[in-house]
Amino acid sequence: MKTLVAYYSLSGTNRRAAEIVAGALGADLEEIKASPMVPLLILKAWLGMGTKIGEPKRDPSEYGLVVVGGPVFAGKLAAPVKSYLDRERASLPGKVAFFLVCGGRGDREALAGMEKAAGRKPVATAVITVGDKKRLSVENEAQAKAFAETLKTLGVS
Repeated sequence: MKTLVAYYSLSGTNRRAAEIVAGALGADLEEIKASPMVPLLILKAWLGMGTKIGEPKRDPSEYGLVVVGGPVFAGKLAAPVKSYLDRERASLPGKVAFFLVCGGRGDREALAGMEKAAGRKPVATAVITVGDKKRLSVENEAQAKAFAETLKTLGVS
């Protein structure tokens, strides 16, 4: 199944997780680009708002599965991820999966926000907790690989 992994990464941590997942699935990558104004992005996340993002290079409707990932800001879904899901909602295929890389809180609310914005339940989710180290450890990389393997066993890759 043709797969797209779309992600937002401020520091590069989510980019690395997305690369691991995409590599394991043989998927295309789509970076969600947004303004680097961190305080504004955190405020918008906390308020449950989206933000201006760049135009995607790939059309999600051309894929059988779209995996979307990003960080948690202030215990909430990152505004660029919300904006991507809001914008692409009608183009998303029936099968979506979500992953988050976070410091340890807000993952449930962020995953619920992703499901709401996408308008569909994910076939799988993953939460990769990095604590305050802000980068993926070997253990975290293994979590990203395990998420990709879960998607394979579900027959969605």
